[in-house]
Amino acid sequence: MDWWEINSVIGNLLDNGLEDLEKYKDKKELGLTIDKDSHIFIIEVYNYSSKFDISNLDKLFIPGYSTKNSNSRGYGLYVSQSIVKKYHGTIKVFYDGYVRVKVFIPIK
Repeated sequence: MDWWEINSVIGNLLDNGLEDLEKYKDKKELGLTIDKDSHIFIIEVYNYSSKFDISNLDKLFIPGYSTKNSNSRGYGLYVSQSIVKKYHGTIKVFYDGYVRVKVFIPIK
């Protein structure tokens, strides 16, 4: 596993979370957890978001799709997913008042 690629994934997820928090004045919560057992790495980035539209979950990894209404955006999650798939992993997005992006990468 090339660690610079995993750093790129984590950086992209943190950037997305930080940009989302710019919408809020009072509740600015962003978190990162990294866990590992004998079979898998689990990376989770989460941030508070009261304005996340869950109907867009299926579109988030389409190249060029962005929730930020900009033509030059929408490639970070696509590239992150490509890196994770290279290592036979998956990315899942959940919403429970927080946007939670979990990355699962098997350890060989």
